[in-house]
Amino acid sequence: MIIPAFRNLRIRAKLVSVTLFLVLVPLLCVAYLSLDRFGKALRFAAEEDLDHLVRNIYAMCKVQQEMVQNKVVSDLRVANELLFKTGSEITVVENERIRFAAANQFTGETAFVSVPLWKVGNMVLTGNTRFVDEVQDLVGGTCTIFQRIEGNRLLRTSTNVIGKQGKRGTGTFIPEDSPVTQEILADRPYRGRAYVVDDWYITAY
Repeated sequence: MIIPAFRNLRIRAKLVSVTLFLVLVPLLCVAYLSLDRFGKALRFAAEEDLDHLVRNIYAMCKVQQEMVQNKVVSDLRVANELLFKTGSEITVVENERIRFAAANQFTGETAFVSVPLWKVGNMVLTGNTRFVDEVQDLVGGTCTIFQRIEGNRLLRTSTNVIGKQGKRGTGTFIPEDSPVTQEILADRPYRGRAYVVDDWYITAY
């Protein structure tokens, strides 16, 4: 009685094993394929979300830049109105010259230059920070007056731009090959990002 029961048990075990194999293998294959497909779908969804997030951040940055650019252009108009409030034009006093140690804002190379004194009415512009500081107090932005020097360079003869060393950028110049210089000397305004003294700014010239 024991031997037949044992044999029957072994046959049942084999049948169960075969049945389990036939059932589990397809289930495992289906599970693997499902997980693989799910993983790919998840990665695709994550990439889509990341792309959407990056696009939103870019759009926000672009809007912010446009707002700042419009503010700078508006500030420039205010500065222009303020400049000619005390006089109708800039007076160039050729026989009174101001000496500067002119430094290339990119290379730091320095050379001594002299420029004629500029005035509007009784207000001195060259080497005097009264006007640029008044503009900053009024609109909050930085302000600079440039005078053209030899070599088609634009010298900051008055500015409230503060460099990384904590000093005003007076005496630094924009070289001839700068897009800013090229636009200004072509009698066109310049709008956009520009390197100023030792950092990048949103500007209007």
